[in-house]
Amino acid sequence: MILHPSPVSTRSFYYDSATQTFTAELSDLGKDFCFGRVWDDSCDVGLTLVSSKTGREVVFAIEEERRDRDGDLSCIVLIPANRKSPWVIHLFND
Repeated sequence: MILHPSPVSTRSFYYDSATQTFTAELSDLGKDFCFGRVWDDSCDVGLTLVSSKTGREVVFAIEEERRDRDGDLSCIVLIPANRKSPWVIHLFND
């Protein structure tokens, strides 16, 4: 079963309609933000994106962590947990 972890408003993101990508810096999500479990039977984590216009919620799970040459985290890529939405989230480590 899909859970509803860490709700975050779309207001915290820039949306690029051409690529259907939501982009933000991790610090834009607030100092108390932390990822939560996406499924009740696994340890995958993510967040719930909540539309500031409609209230619609979409749960996203971490798909990939991108690192720079020094091994420092540069970007977290999240995809919809249900795999039905075309959107992607890029969270940059600032």
